[in-house]
Amino acid sequence: MPVGAAEMRRALERKFGFAKTEGGNHEKFRLIVDGQYVAHTMVSRGGSDIGDPLVSRMALQLGVTRPQLAEMVSCQIGRDAYLGLVMPPPRPPPPVVPMDRAERRRAARQTKKRKGK
Repeated sequence: MPVGAAEMRRALERKFGFAKTEGGNHEKFRLIVDGQYVAHTMVSRGGSDIGDPLVSRMALQLGVTRPQLAEMVSCQIGRDAYLGLVMPPPRPPPPVVPMDRAERRRAARQTKKRKGK
């Protein structure tokens, strides 16, 4: 099912916050969240519709399936849901393991040795 090029541009730029870069025959869209690269794709300047093969390729570039991309353009998937699909979940902090008295002494000795005392 073809997707309108104008709809795709609007969805990427306005709904999902992709930054648009002008260049040659294509407009390039990149998404960076908290300084971390998330995804990129391109949309041709010419034509009114994007055909199925290009929609599939764009979905791969954006890290989603073709049906998910269609839902993104039709506003069924929002920015937060999209980021949940493509960004890794935050890692929990490592567990704090209490040290017994002997381990604390050993750690203190090693610290003194490193400092040269």
